[in-house]
Amino acid sequence: MGFRIAWHPGAVSILYPNGDVLALDLCGRPFAVFMDGRSYRRGLGGRILQIVRTITGRRGFEDVVGTEKVRLISRIFDRLTGSRINDLSSIDNGITKYKRFDRWLTERRLKSVTDLQRDALRYSEVYGRVGILPPDQYQSIVIQLTRGCAYNRCRFCRFYRGETYQVLDKRQLEEHIFSVSEYLGPALPVRNRIWLGEASVLGVEQDHLVGCVETVRNHLSGPARGGLAAFGDLIVSRKRSVKEYRDLCQAGLQRLYIGIESGCPEIRKALHKPLDDEMVLKTLNAMREGGISINPIFLLGAGGLAAEEQHVKGTADLLSRLEVRPGERVYLSPIVAGDDDGVELLGAGTRPLTPEQIDRQRSLLESLVPGEFRFATYDIRGFLY
Repeated sequence: MGFRIAWHPGAVSILYPNGDVLALDLCGRPFAVFMDGRSYRRGLGGRILQIVRTITGRRGFEDVVGTEKVRLISRIFDRLTGSRINDLSSIDNGITKYKRFDRWLTERRLKSVTDLQRDALRYSEVYGRVGILPPDQYQSIVIQLTRGCAYNRCRFCRFYRGETYQVLDKRQLEEHIFSVSEYLGPALPVRNRIWLGEASVLGVEQDHLVGCVETVRNHLSGPARGGLAAFGDLIVSRKRSVKEYRDLCQAGLQRLYIGIESGCPEIRKALHKPLDDEMVLKTLNAMREGGISINPIFLLGAGGLAAEEQHVKGTADLLSRLEVRPGERVYLSPIVAGDDDGVELLGAGTRPLTPEQIDRQRSLLESLVPGEFRFATYDIRGFLY
């Protein structure tokens, strides 16, 4: 037989003697593949990223496109077809899971490159596009209560430029939840938490937002047990009270990801986030007092090389004033820009840091912050949904 099967909620993995691994959801969508010593990830929309190591050892990502993409998908499905078990009598142990696998090969919805292309079109009908998610939310069920961003004036962010901020009403939300559930089908259990998006849902009127969180939790009660999370925005979020955050928490919203970008007020202002440190801390503490966990996000390279000292010191000082809570992470996101993007993304007179300078800045920042904080990388180049 020459391979092993591992079943997971909503998915199956096939492990081959040469080290190759195929992971597919129960609809037949490949989402993680290791073949010929190369690692790939595929999103619902059809995008495929190869995870690579640069000559300096850094993790990188390369898009797999065109004929190379078609060949890779064809090889995956050919490998699956070749894994059919012709003689079950040769199996001594675990015969049930292999019978199940053989039946799944026949019954799965998606069996070819053409099937996946049609499925990607259906994804576009359901979602349009998903702009960005935090790294630990890539396997969430995205429910697009909002489209676009309520603030949408951050200097460095290009994800929602040109988009009008939209909020679904209750009927539209329920229709969207139905479409998402139908699209994911038997693969829904792969995604064990819910992302409420796109960008800041805190731009939604309070009573409507509470009702929508309850609606999502009621319709998707299984994944909701893994938690509901969303982006928050400092500019919009500061208008809510502790009681309003508590009401949201009781409705089911458990975690907010907050882009602070820098602990230096001058740099925040240059990035079009003009709040002083006291207002930042007041906003974050209101969320926490309301029972919602926060994951702050800071930019590595904000302010460019000239303002590095102010950025690192200000960020370390601001973090030192935050009480560490269990389960919370601080995300560090390197600014991704070429030299010609420096003025647009960072402000006049600045140039982006090199990868080596980004690494050095991260090490310096972490050395200045109390050891209780958990840091994680937020590299937008690796985003895939």
